[in-house]
Amino acid sequence: MNSVINIVIFVDVISALSEGSLHGSIFLMDDSEFQSQHEGSSELMTHCATGQLVKWKIYAIDVQTPVEIKSISFGGVPIGNVPQEESAQNGDSKVWSGYVPTWMEENKSYSYQLEVQMGKGECSDMLIDTASLVRVSPSLSC
Repeated sequence: MNSVINIVIFVDVISALSEGSLHGSIFLMDDSEFQSQHEGSSELMTHCATGQLVKWKIYAIDVQTPVEIKSISFGGVPIGNVPQEESAQNGDSKVWSGYVPTWMEENKSYSYQLEVQMGKGECSDMLIDTASLVRVSPSLSC
């Protein structure tokens, strides 16, 4: 089993800011070996195991507007934070990471809130809660 799952987030910043919403403007994919569902959509269901490290990395489709992960949480409880050593090493503050919580029940979907900041200004922060983590048993994932 891979000990790290990478989730890549792409944001169509121009669309999100024009529409005032991330719905239809954000796309997530992962490299989980447990056959995640809804790849390439805002409703990604990342299948993971307890103890795995999940790393989210965000990119703007529009390269002129910066985009960052402001927070990731389950019902307001933070899932982790920007790893200082990686940010300093790469000069990149677009990475967020956390471990799959031990309290997650097996085969149950847990939506997380992803807060994104695009540029600066009054309407630059947006939240979406359609992606989720699903804890699976590594022995059942063949």
